Amino acid sequence: MNKLWEPLQALYRCRKLIQLMVKRDLLGRYKGSFAGALWTVANPLALLFIYWFVFSVILRVRVAPDSKPIDYVFYILAGLLPWMAFSEALIRSNTCILENPNLVKKVVFPLEVLPVNTTLSSGINSLVGILLLILLVLGSRGSVPWTVILLPVILLPQLLLTVGFGWFLAGLGVFVRDTNHIIGLALTIWMFLCPIVYPESMVPKALLPWFRINPFLPVVTSYRNVLLKGTPPDAYPWLYLLGISVVIFFLGYFWFIRTKKAFADVI
Repeated sequence: MNKLWEPLQALYRCRKLIQLMVKRDLLGRYKGSFAGALWTVANPLALLFIYWFVFSVILRVRVAPDSKPIDYVFYILAGLLPWMAFSEALIRSNTCILENPNLVKKVVFPLEVLPVNTTLSSGINSLVGILLLILLVLGSRGSVPWTVILLPVILLPQLLLTVGFGWFLAGLGVFVRDTNHIIGLALTIWMFLCPIVYPESMVPKALLPWFRINPFLPVVTSYRNVLLKGTPPDAYPWLYLLGISVVIFFLGYFWFIRTKKAFADVI
């Protein structure tokens, strides 16, 4: 039983180190640039503007016949912003050990915090975009759903899922260098197998059971529910997400700890 709680205990022991590394990572991204940390806001703001211009002004796409073109932009971004945080964290986690060979040689350094650092850093950037999206919804509709207070209910399993996959890819990336080239393609395919740029209603009924196996689908639908529809996350998809996130979190951690012993020999 003690071993089962080992990942949570390890993260708790390293909480101050994680906080310091996340802060350093966020500041280091834009070090030397003129705008500095303002890029944290500028990047998602530019993304919001591009999607608004393309889908609202040029294409004038609608989610439903009686909806506004801007609603389709909200619909896409509510799924795309959490996906961007997820995919960026996995790409960076895959190489985080290889990019820090000096830390591998330090026996006392807890390498397991590196994928956690990339996950939280990417997540904070995504949260900035989500806050901007909420402000746009407020400006367009005059109000935001009360269900936005349920965002932490979605963030918890999302973080567990991302960290778990991050640990797995961080350990795998040390031994299989090809994953650095494969993961980008794999994530692109994964994104299009998840209704992010198209509604779930467009998926053929025969394929729906397979689409619903995708652990990120409940994340996307839950964000849309609480940010746009004003309804809580659907119970069964959310429980599925929580269950599979917990499993991946623990499996990823124990995979990482087991492979960590050989990092110094390989690097």
